[in-house]
Amino acid sequence: MPNAPDVEVTCICSTPGVIWVGTHGEGLIECTLATRSCRQLKVKDGLLLNTVTSLYPQKDVLWIGFGSQTGMSWQGGLGKLELATRRATAMMSHLDASAGPLPTPTINDSPKGPPRGLVVGIAEGISGELWVGVREKGLQRYQIAKDTWDTFQTGDSQNLVSSIAANREQSFAGCYDPSLNGEDSTRGGLTVHSFQSNSSQTLRVGQGLPANQVTALTLDGPILWVGGSGFVEALDIQQKKVLRRCYVSSRYVDALQVNSGILWVKVAENLYRVPISRGSP
Repeated sequence: MPNAPDVEVTCICSTPGVIWVGTHGEGLIECTLATRSCRQLKVKDGLLLNTVTSLYPQKDVLWIGFGSQTGMSWQGGLGKLELATRRATAMMSHLDASAGPLPTPTINDSPKGPPRGLVVGIAEGISGELWVGVREKGLQRYQIAKDTWDTFQTGDSQNLVSSIAANREQSFAGCYDPSLNGEDSTRGGLTVHSFQSNSSQTLRVGQGLPANQVTALTLDGPILWVGGSGFVEALDIQQKKVLRRCYVSSRYVDALQVNSGILWVKVAENLYRVPISRGSP
């Protein structure tokens, strides 16, 4: 990769024959497997920002989430890369880094418009609609065919979204709990939004979670893997039942991913490989 020793990797995904690598400050890197070559895309190539925070491939498009922080303020947004032409476009005007960060996102970020804050995750729901987790804004739905945006609040009062997942029936948003007050906390948790009823429920300590600090989510069929403050667990999302739970000596679980019967767990600089069985997670 370009400047490989200095690149901070933030996210990774794949499309046929290509590995896409999002970075902090170095844009998006396209690694072609057949030629073992890499190409770097940055703001000058059409990206909204040079810090990529999330990636999601959908048919002939690679969706790209962005976000950068200055002090206590964030700026970011959503863009896409047409895989056939490699043309990158943003869902809003390009951000001028020299102008500084946006003011408070919750005031300037329209609930009926694309995100202007940190995009923490992208997932696909029913009929190909896009779900986007946005820090301090909530969970956004983008109906691509209609080109319309809707915003849904999480159970956290400040919408400190950390991670999202979705299937054809529900979307899931994990949130940070800065208070860390355990059972007495009204922050953080896991918000489950039903597409059919258009309603949400937030799970916290005593409702299936050992802590309200939820930092990582991934779906494996009917099972939602949840990582948070000192734990990883498997939830049956239909019965809302905990199937398995283990504890880790870390405040955060950074990322979870299931592939070929293996649960991959990233905690700090460590990557753990956990064999799982679909019949008994």
